[in-house]
Amino acid sequence: MINQVKTYEEFKQDLNEGLHSFIKKYLDKGSEFAHDVWSATKRESRETQEAVRILNMLIKGEVVSDTQKKFLRAQYIDLVKVIPITPLLILLGKKVGFDILPKSHTKVDYQI
Repeated sequence: MINQVKTYEEFKQDLNEGLHSFIKKYLDKGSEFAHDVWSATKRESRETQEAVRILNMLIKGEVVSDTQKKFLRAQYIDLVKVIPITPLLILLGKKVGFDILPKSHTKVDYQI
């Protein structure tokens, strides 16, 4: 049995297809990750807004249901989970030249 040696053109074609497949796979993974992060961010934003609304109800002395109380506890637990990692993210961000803290309010000259 004789091994068939690929021609340069066949080798180049295989290399191009493999490289294209590799790049597509990782771009798809990156896109999926970005979509998941964006979805989670939007969900957490809505949940935080709801938690603030419930807190306002409690402060005003309004009636809050047991379901709302459970939701508020769950949001509090989520917040407690995030707090310890925030300083680490700030430090890591500064090492690579990226600040995770929002600064948009500093762009406006607003006096209180």
